[in-house]
Formats: sequence, structure tokens, C-alpha cells
Amino acid sequence: MARAGDDLPPHPHPHVNPSNGFCSDTRTYHSLRPQVPLPPVTHPHPLSVTDYALSLLPPSVSSSPYIIDAASDQRLTFSRTLRLANSLSLHLRARLSKSDVAFILLPPSFNVPIIYLSLGVVVSPSNPLSSASEIAHQILLVDSPEFESVVLTGDLVYPPDAEDDSSSGSATSSHSPSSSLPLMSNVNGVHQSDPATILYSSGPTGRVKGVLMTHRNLISMIAGRYHARPAAAEQQTPRAVCLFALPPFHSYGFFVLIRSFVQEETLIWMQRPGRAGADLLRPKSHERAPTPKSSIL
Repeated sequence: MARAGDDLPPHPHPHVNPSNGFCSDTRTYHSLRPQVPLPPVTHPHPLSVTDYALSLLPPSVSSSPYIIDAASDQRLTFSRTLRLANSLSLHLRARLSKSDVAFILLPPSFNVPIIYLSLGVVVSPSNPLSSASEIAHQILLVDSPEFESVVLTGDLVYPPDAEDDSSSGSATSSHSPSSSLPLMSNVNGVHQSDPATILYSSGPTGRVKGVLMTHRNLISMIAGRYHARPAAAEQQTPRAVCLFALPPFHSYGFFVLIRSFVQEETLIWMQRPGRAGADLLRPKSHERAPTPKSSIL
């Protein structure tokens, strides 16, 4: 009789059980999925999660919607997201450096993913509904000797944006180095081992705790998803549409915002869950269905 795991290929680590992924030496479970190609840890050049995410995009990013606000039907396209993130990155470059933490306290809005993509510093998004004492505690968590300063990011004033998609007459936006708006460059020399985010978790007991993730952590998460299901443009399949009800400051919501951008998925942003977002998943009588693939996050 064949045993479970007999038909599985051997795991690259000899002491890992191929049927359940358990390593008897380290007492740790490993994934049985095929290994994901990752950039080497000793990459010859600095590499941030933004660098890696942009490297997975096609040379020309479409003007299809990246995020749709379910309440207002306001739309943020992929191409405009890149332009705004580029502009904001250039605007903040003089104020922020590699050793700074950007403590982001914003209500859910289109500004949030733009900030995530543009900053080359440690990003620390917080729940805007937190009490004053909770926010003070979170600032204490990130105000450590490891970081030079904490920048409170509230109402942002954006520099002049490039032309809006609707008036540009172009269906795509180039993010190659030859573009008129330079690619968000890793001017701070951020490496994969450098901290990328500080997210907050209430944990099972006690006060809120800070969870630090490196650029390598986020790159691994994006790579795992990307290589399991390449972007729509690479697959030549309809664009996926997801109902997004997660808060952007949440660890999973934070990751989904970046992952969906790389996968070229359209997110229906549900600031307040209701029927409006589900209605946007259904095409209007004069529209073609965006995709048969829909999911709720």
C-alpha cells in the first residue's frame, strides 16, 4: 500500500519529512510547495520591496482601475498610482532618510497605497480610530534608538501631478528609466535585510505590540503569490476583481494592497461593508464583465 507522501518529490532539505514538512532537527514545519525563485540575499545592488514589486510589472502599466471606491465610484488607475507615488517620493526625499520611521495615521483613502509605494523608509500604519493613549503607546514602540526619527504623516500635500488618465489620451503609462517621470529609485540604499514596516497587533494578551517586517519578508510574500499566479498581462487572462473590505493599516490589508498592484488586480474598496461593493462587481447593461474571477478579501 502506498503511503502518503510517496509520490512527492524529495524536499531540498534532507531532514524534512516529505509527507508533512516536519524537520526533526529543528522541530519546525516547512512548506511542501515548490520553492519560489527569490533574489539572492547577497544581491549586488540595494533592493527594496518597492524595487522588487516594480520589477514584476510589465514595461507599460495600463490605465485600468487599480482601486474603485465602492461608496463614491471614484477610481484610481495603475498608471496614475505610479505617477502619484513617483511625485510623492521625489517630494519627500529631502525630508526622510533610510533610518526614519513614517508613522501613518490616515483614514482609509487612496492616499494610503500611494504612500506605501513611494516611501523608502520604515512604514508604520496605525488605526485612525485608536485612542490617544493607544497612539502614544505605538509611537513609543517605534521611537527606539534603532531609528533616527519618527515622522507623523497626517494630511499630505501632494506636488503637482501629471495629467489625469482621462485627459491624457493614453491607455498606458511607462515606468521605465527613460520615462519623463523617473522611476522611484532606491536612493537611500535600502537592502533586503533592512526593516520595511512596523505593524501593530493586539496579541492574545496585554497592550498593542509592534511587529517588524523586513523588505525580505515582504519580497518573499509577494514572490510566493506572484509565481503561484502570474499577473493578468502575463497570463493573458481577464483581470481579477476583488472585494476589499480589509483596513489598509492591517497587516493582511497592507500586503494585499501591494500584492494586488503587482498582480494587476482591481480592488473594490469597501470602507463600510455593504451592498455597494457587490454591485460594482456586476457589470452594467452597457459594460462588458471585467472578469469571471471575483473574490472577497
